[in-house]
Amino acid sequence: MIARSRAALGTGSYVMGESFTGADFLISSAMAFGRQAFPADQAFDAYIARCRSRPAAIRALALDGHAGVQTPA
Repeated sequence: MIARSRAALGTGSYVMGESFTGADFLISSAMAFGRQAFPADQAFDAYIARCRSRPAAIRALALDGHAGVQTPA
């Protein structure tokens, strides 16, 4: 899984190339949640940061409280 992720990120900004897809939502969320389970890797860190810096991600994270429970906007 690590090798496939590295290979995919070596060909573009996101796992399917240059466009953010649903796969990026799922993969980056899992990677960010369990980051300690993955080896230290600048490409992974940059990928997570890229996915989290998207406007929709910023809005979604703003809705989450510290407990992870969403509150109405």
